Amino acid sequence: MFGNKGIGCMECFFSLYGQPRAFTWTSLASTAAINSKSITVQDAVDWKVGDEIVIASTSFDHNEAERRTIASVSGNVLTLNEILKYQHFSGI
Repeated sequence: MFGNKGIGCMECFFSLYGQPRAFTWTSLASTAAINSKSITVQDAVDWKVGDEIVIASTSFDHNEAERRTIASVSGNVLTLNEILKYQHFSGI
């Protein structure tokens, strides 16, 4: 009824809580290799240690999306709580 990539609410109340962020998503600045524990993103995000992120799949297999927790932030480099199982390509 509502389609993909949306939040729908029909005859209900919808409340969303959380801290507003300057960026809710960004792109990789460089390809993240298999077994890497850090990623470099294009934008200076305001994400914090403990935030959970998803690194989208860049292959034809949507199951290669990976959920990780941010362990540290240094500029545009995010260190993750565990290594990546898949390569995530940064090119367009």
